Amino acid sequence: MKKGILIGIIIVVAVLAVIAYFALAVPAPSDAVLYIERGDVQVNMGGQWTPGTDEMELGQGDSVKTGDGEATVVILEGEMIRLEPNSEIKLEKIGKSISIKQLAGETLNKVTRLSGMTDYSVQTASTMASVRGTEFLLSDDDVAVTEGDVDYTHDKDLLNVGAGKQAKWKLGTVEDIDAAKLERLKKFRQKQIDVLKRVRMRELEKNRILLKLAEAKGMDETGLRQELTAIDAGEKNETALLENAPSIVRNKLHRAFLLTQKIKEIQAGR
Repeated sequence: MKKGILIGIIIVVAVLAVIAYFALAVPAPSDAVLYIERGDVQVNMGGQWTPGTDEMELGQGDSVKTGDGEATVVILEGEMIRLEPNSEIKLEKIGKSISIKQLAGETLNKVTRLSGMTDYSVQTASTMASVRGTEFLLSDDDVAVTEGDVDYTHDKDLLNVGAGKQAKWKLGTVEDIDAAKLERLKKFRQKQIDVLKRVRMRELEKNRILLKLAEAKGMDETGLRQELTAIDAGEKNETALLENAPSIVRNKLHRAFLLTQKIKEIQAGR
């Protein structure tokens, strides 16, 4: 009888341990998520083109195209590629090395390195842009870089394009970004921030235990959003929030913490 009770206790403890493990484990990042801003956006996941839905998950080999719409694909919850109207991309490779084929139109790429990736490249019909920097606008005709450096290749010709510069492969020259394009690139910054805030909230929602802790402190979802807004505005400190969190859930907060730091960097124009 006692032996049976002991076995029962062991089974219960084992089950509770498994439940605790999955409750506290940090979920793996999604390969890619589509954030639709407006208009006609379609996806092809290996069969045919179908209307895309906001926050739908994508994977390696999937394609996205816009008609009159605009959308951003966030890869591994950190790297962003924004599609302008009449653009099309295919997610060729997702992992430590990220490779994208740009089949039409124009994209704005923001490489945050939050994913831990080591290489990021975008190939158009005529060129290849390999990133050492963090932000660039790319079409089949030219590239404009606002942060860092991009190796811009056409056939065997290589141009290194630094921050504040643009290049057209047909001319083979590097020059200052024209004022109109620079102003356009600056306007993208707020859109990047808006998308990263959505990525952060999605991260918190995946970790339900964090929301439960917030509720235990009398903070509903609206209150949590207000807290994050105050942190983004510099009124509160994200480091203090992480340090004051229970140690058992601190690792779950880490990705949201890094996203918050990146949001503040972009807001500061860094």
